[in-house]
Amino acid sequence: MTTERSEIEAACRVLMFRVGDKRFGIPLSLVVEVLEVEESPIAVPGAPDWVRGVINHHGKVVTVIGMGKVFGWIEEPASRQVILLDVSGERIGAAVDRIESLEDVPLDTASQDNGSPARRCWYRGELLEIIDADMLTAVIDRKLVARHAGTGK
Repeated sequence: MTTERSEIEAACRVLMFRVGDKRFGIPLSLVVEVLEVEESPIAVPGAPDWVRGVINHHGKVVTVIGMGKVFGWIEEPASRQVILLDVSGERIGAAVDRIESLEDVPLDTASQDNGSPARRCWYRGELLEIIDADMLTAVIDRKLVARHAGTGK
């Protein structure tokens, strides 16, 4: 049993994507669907700048966030690729530049720096940032609190 547990903790099935020239991953367990949206999300007046807008997904309204913007990594161009995520029972669309692949990423060397919302590891010669549900929720909550307090977008 110990071996199985350590193998599960050591590797994770991850959906790889790019925002700008950076490579990111998100555990496949959070991914509901990958969408190629035909039209830009509908803008929401007064929404933070990291909210791209909303889309209709099978009759439900889903908020789409710009992954580069919400984490403050980079500005990203308008993209038609959206990863539909299930985060704490809520559906969120994550706009990314390009979906790349599914990979089994070893997490035994991943670390999290102070101030970084993502776990980082070297994978195939590139720095990979892995985002999980807790990190995504915490970053969004912080941004919403800061916006409400008038100190952030």
